[in-house]
Amino acid sequence: MSTAMFSVAPKELLERIADDWQRAASERRKGLPPMPALPPRSAIEQILEAAFWASMRTEEKRFLSFRVAYCTPRELATAEDFVGERRIIGGGEREALEFSDIVPLSPMRLGSLCPALDFRQALVACSTAEALRAEDIFVPDAIEPQRIVIWGIIDTGLSWWEHTNAEPRRRVHRRPPPDCFTVSSRQAGTFDISCRGRVVLSVREGLIVPPLPDTLRSGPIGEFFGEPAQRLVDEVAEDLGIDWSTLDDETRRDVERFYGRFIERMLASMRELRDGGAVIFVPDDFDAEKLLLFKFRTNASSTWSLLKESLRTLRHSVDVADRAFAADSISREMFLDFAVTRQLRVQSDDRLRDRATLLASLTRVDGSLVLSKSLELVGFGAEVITGGPRVVDVCRALDVQANAVEPLPMMRFGTRHRSAFRLCAHSPEVLAIVLSSDGGMRVVRRVGERVVVWNGLDASALGL
Repeated sequence: MSTAMFSVAPKELLERIADDWQRAASERRKGLPPMPALPPRSAIEQILEAAFWASMRTEEKRFLSFRVAYCTPRELATAEDFVGERRIIGGGEREALEFSDIVPLSPMRLGSLCPALDFRQALVACSTAEALRAEDIFVPDAIEPQRIVIWGIIDTGLSWWEHTNAEPRRRVHRRPPPDCFTVSSRQAGTFDISCRGRVVLSVREGLIVPPLPDTLRSGPIGEFFGEPAQRLVDEVAEDLGIDWSTLDDETRRDVERFYGRFIERMLASMRELRDGGAVIFVPDDFDAEKLLLFKFRTNASSTWSLLKESLRTLRHSVDVADRAFAADSISREMFLDFAVTRQLRVQSDDRLRDRATLLASLTRVDGSLVLSKSLELVGFGAEVITGGPRVVDVCRALDVQANAVEPLPMMRFGTRHRSAFRLCAHSPEVLAIVLSSDGGMRVVRRVGERVVVWNGLDASALGL
């Protein structure tokens, strides 16, 4: 009796991929090369089949993480792209490690490669046998022309992962992933489809999830975090007697996103732990003990001071750099000032990274981590004790604004999520971010009379 995998790419999914790919192509930023054409339907089906079943495999009780890119060696080498402001050919310093033996793509072969690849920087490169033969690459005659085969590994470096995970800007340029059809998976039975680091759509728990760009800065979530983010910038401006608007666009954007970047960095650290966890954000004057029972209660508020110190250092480094660039020649004192300021900026950023990692580690204690909007550590190991209004259904946001929603039964979610739903139903002033042990991340907040959950935050943050 023959065996075969059943299809994980139904007609509806394939049609949605085609529609969303076309939409993403029309929305591509001006100045970038046009998006490549979508692969043939049979190629997409083969890649999704292999990716889905490979994602169900485990290595030492952990699910596999991988990225698969559809391109040929020549397409990768001749792709037009940008690194910083420079138009380049071949994706900058991306390196393709070509295999001597071309083999068909399958869940087993993909799964056997994964332990050797760093998900953050390496992609499995594949294409059709026919396309490789057209580039004079030897493919065994027994492999059919339209069969997807693995031809190598693409090394993109770590700069893009550091950028999308709120790591410090220590590199001159950030190189995005290849400009081609890419399928990524970090969770069992789920995957993201992307191109050049932009997520086109995701599949989560059998549901097609649209990308939610800038989730933490838009809609009801952005409204929640917007006040403390602006307050941080204003306090530093008042302390220094400065006007941020005089900065260049990129630096000003970094300043505006400083608060959110810290939260993203903490969430990225939580995701790397792979233990799951929950973070609850409450107003600064919130009486948390009415709704939460703490194993460990604290009132540590130094994170806000670290953020302000880092912003002050950033501003000073910009001023020093501006003076250096404006000078006809660089004096010894100016050079030393520049070097010392740069080192101080790295040190302040290291302290922020260490704090984000520490807070993330506290989510490993059973219960929730509770932070104020000013990032004061209220406590951890917190349990929701409010009965609150009875929650039967929650609404899954279909867009960042939650203008379009889809009702879902509360009982389809786990204990962490249900606790967050009950808490948020009780108070619109509270926001919760829940991370599953498999890496899935959701944001929960009450909007009007509805408890809304935003999926796909992990895909948007990764930008794979």
